Parts: sequence; C-alpha cells; structure tokens
Amino acid sequence: MTGSAIFDINITIEDAPVVTSQKSGSRKKLSSSQVSELFASAQNQEPTPIVVPTTLPVSQPTCTLTLTRLITQGTRGTDVQEIQTCIQSLGYNVGPLDGIYGPLTYLSIIQYQQSQGLQYIDGIVGPETLAALNALSN
Repeated sequence: MTGSAIFDINITIEDAPVVTSQKSGSRKKLSSSQVSELFASAQNQEPTPIVVPTTLPVSQPTCTLTLTRLITQGTRGTDVQEIQTCIQSLGYNVGPLDGIYGPLTYLSIIQYQQSQGLQYIDGIVGPETLAALNALSN
C-alpha cells in the first residue's frame, strides 16, 4: 500500500506527559503544546494552538476577626484557630488548625507583619495586626 497513512489517535494530554525517545530510550517531559506539535507534524498539519487564559479568577481571602485579648505564642483557644484559618487562607503555613499558637503560627504572623509593612513585627496579634487582617474583608 502506497500513499498517505491515516491516523486515528485518541489521547488525553496531561500537564507534562512523558515521552520516550526512540533514539536514546531516555524519557523527557513535554509540554502540551509540544505534544500537539508532534502529532500535528506526524499528520502534516499545522498544530492547533492551545489557548491559556492570561488571568484566572481568584477569590480574595477574607478575614473577619474579633479579639478580646492579645494573641501571643503559647495562647490557646478558638480565637487562635480563627487567626490560623485566616493566615492559612493567605498562603502561610501555620501547621495544624488546632487553636494553639505554636512556632509555625508565630512564624506565619511574623512573615505577615513584615509583608504588610506593619510597625510592630513582633508575632503578636494585637490591634495593628488585627486591623490589617480585617482590612482584607473590605
């Protein structure tokens, strides 16, 4: 049989598929666009562009905290757990959401205070840090 070959290919492209090279037998990761180009070239077609949105909808974390005391390292309670949940929603690693103000929560509060340029970088959740966290809900 001479002439052109017909391809009937049904694949699912993952984020970084692994393809084995026929020349060296080594494995390398290819992007979705590279896989698309490979199949297009095998079929002598132009690759179909893969459109990736430039902006993705992101929900803004919100924190609404009401404290009746200063929260310092070693403090325990539901108010500490609310702070942990709030800080974790901002991407900080507070460890388990257990209501215990331990070393990871302390480090996260310090990092948050620094990132916000707060006057007091002391790891204490007082009026200034509380106001910064509550400003997220506005």
